[in-house]
Amino acid sequence: MAESISLPIADIQKRIMSFVIDDIVISVFFIIIFYDQISLLFSNSGMNQTLHDKFSNCVVTDA
Repeated sequence: MAESISLPIADIQKRIMSFVIDDIVISVFFIIIFYDQISLLFSNSGMNQTLHDKFSNCVVTDA
């Protein structure tokens, strides 16, 4: 049978730092992937287009 090998676990400070780095890398990947949608959303014409697309079928009546 194979012998079990015991590997030490990193201390909490290194694990937290690794988590933060992973989180930043994943966030950057999402920003790169969805950059065109994000930039369109934050532009004025993009916001107008988004609102028009979402609410163009709503009917507003005066009371």
